[in-house]
Amino acid sequence: MKTFKTIIKALLSEGYVLSVKEYEDFGLLIDKSKNYQEIKEEIESVEGAYVIPWKIVKKDGKEFALQVDDWMLVFPHEDIEDDFEDISDYGCGGIIHELTDKLSSHYLREGV
Repeated sequence: MKTFKTIIKALLSEGYVLSVKEYEDFGLLIDKSKNYQEIKEEIESVEGAYVIPWKIVKKDGKEFALQVDDWMLVFPHEDIEDDFEDISDYGCGGIIHELTDKLSSHYLREGV
Protein backbone atom coordinates (compact mmCIF):
# COMPACT_ATOMS: atom_id res chain seq x y z
CA MET A 1 0.00 0.00 0.00
CA LYS A 2 1.30 3.45 -0.83
CA THR A 3 2.30 5.56 2.14
CA PHE A 4 -0.26 8.31 1.49
CA LYS A 5 -3.08 5.77 1.88
CA THR A 6 -1.74 4.68 5.26
CA ILE A 7 -1.50 8.30 6.43
CA ILE A 8 -5.04 9.09 5.22
CA LYS A 9 -6.44 6.05 7.06
CA ALA A 10 -4.60 7.11 10.22
CA LEU A 11 -5.89 10.69 9.99
CA LEU A 12 -9.47 9.52 9.51
CA SER A 13 -9.18 7.06 12.40
CA GLU A 14 -8.00 9.91 14.65
CA GLY A 15 -11.14 11.93 13.86
CA TYR A 16 -9.86 14.27 11.15
CA VAL A 17 -11.77 15.13 7.99
CA LEU A 18 -9.78 15.85 4.85
CA SER A 19 -9.90 18.32 2.00
CA VAL A 20 -8.07 17.62 -1.25
CA LYS A 21 -6.79 20.29 -3.65
CA GLU A 22 -5.13 19.82 -7.03
CA TYR A 23 -1.47 20.78 -6.68
CA GLU A 24 -1.01 22.93 -9.80
CA ASP A 25 -3.98 25.28 -9.52
CA PHE A 26 -5.17 24.55 -5.96
CA GLY A 27 -8.64 23.71 -7.29
CA LEU A 28 -10.76 22.10 -4.58
CA LEU A 29 -11.45 18.44 -5.40
CA ILE A 30 -13.16 17.43 -2.17
CA ASP A 31 -14.00 19.38 0.97
CA LYS A 32 -13.92 18.01 4.54
CA SER A 33 -14.65 14.38 3.77
CA LYS A 34 -14.62 11.40 6.15
CA ASN A 35 -14.95 8.92 3.27
CA TYR A 36 -11.64 7.10 2.63
CA GLN A 37 -12.65 5.74 -0.78
CA GLU A 38 -13.85 9.14 -2.00
CA ILE A 39 -10.64 10.84 -0.80
CA LYS A 40 -8.40 8.17 -2.37
CA GLU A 41 -10.23 8.36 -5.71
CA GLU A 42 -9.95 12.15 -5.85
CA ILE A 43 -6.22 12.02 -5.11
CA GLU A 44 -5.70 9.35 -7.75
CA SER A 45 -7.69 11.36 -10.31
CA VAL A 46 -4.91 13.97 -10.62
CA GLU A 47 -1.15 14.06 -11.05
CA GLY A 48 -0.61 15.57 -7.63
CA ALA A 49 -2.75 16.72 -4.72
CA TYR A 50 -2.55 18.58 -1.44
CA VAL A 51 -4.27 16.87 1.48
CA ILE A 52 -5.39 19.23 4.23
CA PRO A 53 -6.63 17.86 7.58
CA TRP A 54 -9.39 19.47 9.62
CA LYS A 55 -10.14 18.63 13.24
CA ILE A 56 -13.80 18.19 14.19
CA VAL A 57 -14.76 19.90 17.44
CA LYS A 58 -18.12 20.02 19.15
CA LYS A 59 -19.52 23.11 20.84
CA ASP A 60 -23.04 23.67 22.08
CA GLY A 61 -24.19 20.47 20.37
CA LYS A 62 -22.85 21.51 16.95
CA GLU A 63 -19.84 20.18 15.03
CA PHE A 64 -17.27 22.51 13.53
CA ALA A 65 -14.29 21.74 11.32
CA LEU A 66 -11.15 23.63 12.34
CA GLN A 67 -8.29 23.64 9.87
CA VAL A 68 -5.07 22.54 11.48
CA ASP A 69 -1.77 24.04 10.37
CA ASP A 70 -0.78 21.00 8.34
CA TRP A 71 -0.77 19.53 4.83
CA MET A 72 0.89 16.93 2.63
CA LEU A 73 1.65 16.91 -1.09
CA VAL A 74 1.02 13.56 -2.77
CA PHE A 75 2.02 12.26 -6.20
CA PRO A 76 -0.03 9.06 -6.37
CA HIS A 77 1.09 7.79 -9.76
CA GLU A 78 4.76 7.36 -9.00
CA ASP A 79 5.89 3.77 -9.52
CA ILE A 80 6.65 3.36 -5.84
CA GLU A 81 5.22 1.23 -3.07
CA ASP A 82 5.90 1.91 0.62
CA ASP A 83 9.03 4.01 0.74
CA PHE A 84 7.47 7.42 1.43
CA GLU A 85 8.32 8.85 -1.99
CA ASP A 86 4.65 9.18 -2.99
CA ILE A 87 4.46 11.90 -0.32
CA SER A 88 6.56 14.67 -1.83
CA ASP A 89 6.38 17.08 1.10
CA TYR A 90 4.44 17.84 4.28
CA GLY A 91 4.26 20.48 6.99
CA CYS A 92 6.72 20.31 9.88
CA GLY A 93 5.56 19.74 13.42
CA GLY A 94 1.95 18.78 12.65
CA ILE A 95 -0.07 15.59 12.80
CA ILE A 96 1.12 14.40 9.37
CA HIS A 97 4.74 14.85 10.43
CA GLU A 98 3.99 12.90 13.62
CA LEU A 99 2.32 10.07 11.67
CA THR A 100 5.12 9.79 9.09
CA ASP A 101 7.68 9.66 11.93
CA LYS A 102 5.71 6.85 13.62
CA LEU A 103 5.44 4.98 10.33
CA SER A 104 9.13 5.34 9.50
CA SER A 105 10.09 4.24 13.03
CA HIS A 106 7.92 1.15 12.57
CA TYR A 107 9.66 0.34 9.28
CA LEU A 108 13.08 0.74 10.88
CA ARG A 109 12.15 -1.50 13.83
CA GLU A 110 10.56 -4.14 11.63
CA GLY A 111 13.27 -4.00 8.98
CA VAL A 112 10.69 -3.48 6.24
